[in-house]
Amino acid sequence: MDAANCRLWFDLDMKQLGQTLVDVQVVDRIVSLKLHNDHPWVLELLETRREDIKTAVESIGYQLSGLRTEPLPELNLPKELAGSNTNKFVDYVPEAYKGVDYRI
Repeated sequence: MDAANCRLWFDLDMKQLGQTLVDVQVVDRIVSLKLHNDHPWVLELLETRREDIKTAVESIGYQLSGLRTEPLPELNLPKELAGSNTNKFVDYVPEAYKGVDYRI
């Protein structure tokens, strides 16, 4: 994996923060973060910690170009599947996605 040019996805289900999707894009050691969570207080918390996140990214030799926080993406399921336990992120793949380097 090329640490200077990669894309990482984290689909996290944490006790305190709940379902959180983290999209990390790295191009020439320049990092763009997009964080998704349905709790407004979590998004506000992340926004208030922007400088701390920037400092942490810079301390490991990268540059933070952007940090965006958004609610979790909506999944448009047919009515018959809407009530099922289908993973809500199964269809959320960005248009530019070309494959997986490593899957854990």
